[in-house]
Amino acid sequence: MCGRSADTSDGVQENGCSGADTRLMLVETTKSTVDEYIARALSKPEVASKTEMVKLILDKCPDFDAGHHLIDAVITDNPGLVGVLVKSSSRELKMDALVEATANDRLESFKVVLACCDQDTITCALPRLGVDGTSEASKQLLKHKEHSVREAIFANAAASGFVVPIEALINEMDSCSITRALACAATRGHTEVVEVLSKRSDPTNIHYALLVAAMEGRVGVVELLRDQCDEMSISEAQERETMAGFTDVVHVLMNKRRRLAL
Repeated sequence: MCGRSADTSDGVQENGCSGADTRLMLVETTKSTVDEYIARALSKPEVASKTEMVKLILDKCPDFDAGHHLIDAVITDNPGLVGVLVKSSSRELKMDALVEATANDRLESFKVVLACCDQDTITCALPRLGVDGTSEASKQLLKHKEHSVREAIFANAAASGFVVPIEALINEMDSCSITRALACAATRGHTEVVEVLSKRSDPTNIHYALLVAAMEGRVGVVELLRDQCDEMSISEAQERETMAGFTDVVHVLMNKRRRLAL
């Protein structure tokens, strides 16, 4: 409380609160009251089910933070309400909504949120979405019209070890995208993904993938790629592996070199 509020000649009240401070407090109090009213209204099923009413409320209060109400609408699978709330939600909330829709298998709500996300938002959300290509949400993402989004899904699948998106999108990818994906999958030890990508890669890129897999101790990847490499490549990989100290991979490469020498 500011207490007594007699004005002085310089516009500052005796208690140290200016007129501007008082007006700001009133505005903030009013906004808080309005936000609380809207929040209570949205929590009522009879209001939440009427999307036109919700839209009217939000149109009159553009500064209202939809916050957790969007997530609640996704979880309860209310696509109409989701469509209204997502338009006044931040990028972070849209990402959270995509994740919740995927986790709870809310396909219709997922579609609504996805349609309101730009490609940067979708790309940032990919690591959290687990786009393995088997869930309905994953299948929707694989159909996204933006090629840059599909490129991001392809790269994320290589990093995460998801074979289905790799197989679905590989024919759309250029050689650079495939090369980067192969190196990433080899580094992380995703053998099945490496197998698919190596069939579309040239010897130089396979050689590099063998090297990075050896340096990371990825035995399965080394066993897969060694048969596609010449003795010089295997020798170099063995040297790198010896320095890294992964004895299992060294034995794999030594056995291959012995067979090549026969």
